Amino acid sequence: MFREGDDSRDPVQDQVLAGEAVAVKSRLILGRRGRSGVRVRVVGSDSLAWLEIAESWGCLVEAVVTSSPRELNEVIHLVSNTRTTTVASAFSMPPMTHWEGLLVSTICSDVDAKLVVRLFDRWAPWIAIFAFPSHFNRRKVAKSLPAPQSRYEKKTFFCHHDQLGGVTTSSWHFVHLSRLIAQPSQPTLMTMVTYPRHLQTALDDVARGLSNVKMVSFDTCLDDLGGSIVGGLADKASGCIEPVFSASSTGPDITGLKFANRFFWVQAASVWSAEPVIRRVKAEELHAIWDYEGKLESRKWSSHESASVLKHRISSPPAKILRIFLSKAAEAIARQVLGTAQFIEVRGKPTMAGLTKNITFTPMEDNVTTRIAASQADDAQIDLSI
Repeated sequence: MFREGDDSRDPVQDQVLAGEAVAVKSRLILGRRGRSGVRVRVVGSDSLAWLEIAESWGCLVEAVVTSSPRELNEVIHLVSNTRTTTVASAFSMPPMTHWEGLLVSTICSDVDAKLVVRLFDRWAPWIAIFAFPSHFNRRKVAKSLPAPQSRYEKKTFFCHHDQLGGVTTSSWHFVHLSRLIAQPSQPTLMTMVTYPRHLQTALDDVARGLSNVKMVSFDTCLDDLGGSIVGGLADKASGCIEPVFSASSTGPDITGLKFANRFFWVQAASVWSAEPVIRRVKAEELHAIWDYEGKLESRKWSSHESASVLKHRISSPPAKILRIFLSKAAEAIARQVLGTAQFIEVRGKPTMAGLTKNITFTPMEDNVTTRIAASQADDAQIDLSI
């Protein structure tokens, strides 16, 4: 029986599990008819998350270009059948200009910024979406973008994870460039402050906590870690006090934390105790915190593989934010490729029963407007004498 923390597993069984998972994911992607006409090219060493989101939507990923393919090749086979493309091959990909597709990238370094600028000028895509970490100021973001193009419509966004259904305080810059004027491709961001989602929803409530543990006061102001610190635990080895976060609020932004600090302490609910328990978050919970499935998909991975995939995922914005931007842009391209009438016909087919992979567009993805009828006063006389 495999135990947590034990990496002594059968490599043949691991390959079988990995192959089955990728095969199931491939069948799901290929089954989304009507979406493969959306062609996507992913650029940058920190853009693995874009590949996962694009494939899950049903896009045809033509290329994954990075200046350091060796590091990305170590983990890309765990989440996709797509392989990386060399920079030389990317520059020779047809068409040489006016490419009718979607270019996506997360830019965290000057190397990736230069590569994105060169490929953007080479391909001239219909739509390009660039993500930047929150510590990039306006000048650095502008410096990392391609030269201004008169035919492109540009719009910038600053997105907070907790305002878009997330459980962390992570925030990211987005730049949206589009020369596809006929179809709306920019997302309409609606904050969800009225219906917040707390950290407990991404945690495992069957995990046990530490016994006989006492928190100490934590007076240090760490606003960048989130406003849900309820105390601290003294580390006997280092003598430092580590913060403890409440699961009933938002969690910290784990992008800027070191690997060891990502497994932060949390005061969470557990079925084993009537009171909240104090424990560290687990690896699969960190994937869930970043809006990935985590628990089932990581069971076939070793601890090193899970850490590598998590490292690449948190280099990009959380999955919820990526889906908002990519789905709107991909839908605009699908309308342009298929034509508006054919696109509506594909979406209107009565395929709401059967397997999920055979349902091209579900009612949950339709843009609808709901209204509530206000109650009208009738000024009726009420006899209160009874």
